[in-house]
Amino acid sequence: MFVSERLRREIATYLRTIPKRANEAPLFATQKRAAFSANTACQNLNTIYDQAGIAGASSHSGRRTFITALATKGVGPRILAALAGHRNLNSVMPYIDASDDQKRAAVELIG
Repeated sequence: MFVSERLRREIATYLRTIPKRANEAPLFATQKRAAFSANTACQNLNTIYDQAGIAGASSHSGRRTFITALATKGVGPRILAALAGHRNLNSVMPYIDASDDQKRAAVELIG
């Protein structure tokens, strides 16, 4: 798995704040010290978004933001698909949003 250097530092900081854990233990554990199920992780993210007042966000919002930000910076579709865990390029396309500013900049390339 690829993780940015910034995120790697943040995780290291987090690990210094929690009790020592075994290497195979989940990074974020439930009260029962087990890993979160996919469903529980989605529910927790939705709760966090609601508490933060972010309307319409879902468990895929972070994924969409990540892929869109990389696409905006010129990362190619094959890399985007690989990072999103998709083999088919068409599967990653719904995650790429286009803002009015991006569309405006694109037509200005014609000059």
